[in-house]
Amino acid sequence: MPERLVHMGVTLIVAAGLVCALAALFAGGGPRTAMAVLLDFLLAAGLFRLSMAQTWTAIAVAALTGVIRKVAVAGFSLPLGWGGRMRWGGDPQASDAAATSRRPS
Repeated sequence: MPERLVHMGVTLIVAAGLVCALAALFAGGGPRTAMAVLLDFLLAAGLFRLSMAQTWTAIAVAALTGVIRKVAVAGFSLPLGWGGRMRWGGDPQASDAAATSRRPS
């Protein structure tokens, strides 16, 4: 019986996460905020499931969910340069200017 309650609880947490992420996206929070909200709920669902199943696989899934959350949110904070290419620092126009100044002979 407790396993069934945990399974239902995890399902409700994931559903609430999807609803809250969509609400954050449509309320003007942007995709970064919506992704952070969704991944927080998924991490909560994983930790709730972990409370019942104390196996190394469940621990690894919860840890992996936390790592994916950090990487995904950090990826949304990277600045995008001209034309969708990533800008990593320095002079953002230097590489674009050099690429457009070359003319075929």
